[in-house]
Amino acid sequence: MSIQIRNGNFDLLHSGTIMLDANAPTWITISERNETLTFIFRFIPQPSIHNTPSIASIEINATTLETTFINFDNPLGVYSKDLWLISTFQNRNLYFAYYINSIQGSALKKFHFTFYLGEGVANG
Repeated sequence: MSIQIRNGNFDLLHSGTIMLDANAPTWITISERNETLTFIFRFIPQPSIHNTPSIASIEINATTLETTFINFDNPLGVYSKDLWLISTFQNRNLYFAYYINSIQGSALKKFHFTFYLGEGVANG
């Protein structure tokens, strides 16, 4: 069985929900036809900035992006307001969306994530 999901101009590549330990990094690797991308996600509290959620990303190398979610501690959830153009994959723009809930009194987080393929790109 094969399922294809399309939302507007975007094709769903992968979507999932995981319970993770926020004290340890989480890796998501996407591979297809000799192309591999790795995304590393970290969570850190930083009370000095008044618990305002923010994101910091650094490119580790051409195929690895590390994203740190800072102050993502709301049990009601913190989420992306728009699709985030995160990379290219299989000659198409790769978009990412998330919704993150904290479990109060625990290091666990519920991490909902979705990767979409968008418009085609040359040499992507």
